[in-house]
Amino acid sequence: MTAVLDEVERFYGAMAERMHQHELPAPQVMLNHAKTFADSVDSHPDYARIWLDWSTAIRDEVWPRYLQFQECIVLTIEKTIRRGQQEGSLSTALDASDEAHLLFGSAHMIAQMKFAQQPAEKIERFLHTLVSVAIGGLSTDAC
Repeated sequence: MTAVLDEVERFYGAMAERMHQHELPAPQVMLNHAKTFADSVDSHPDYARIWLDWSTAIRDEVWPRYLQFQECIVLTIEKTIRRGQQEGSLSTALDASDEAHLLFGSAHMIAQMKFAQQPAEKIERFLHTLVSVAIGGLSTDAC
């Protein structure tokens, strides 16, 4: 079990790191991260299933580790939100931690939509709505 969780943590941690190292405007980084995650549910469905199970396994042997994993991803998202606030692409009124948690938590719905085989256009619209509602700053060009 430890080796499996190590791999899932590595996979999603590397994804977040890769997506958030880009110097694109923060809202575009968030949208790209959401799209990449959504695509990964198709390309690596077992990772998504394990992550979903892990995220609801509130047991002493795995829950603290999940919370550490979640916090790592949330901090990565927060950093990008704060960068966007400093650069002026995001409102300084946003609470970076709250919005990062909202975006991270929405990954569950994204995975569920993908597993339910929702149409690609619906998922795309959901991703744009998610980022726009959570942090704003998406231009119509990004859609």
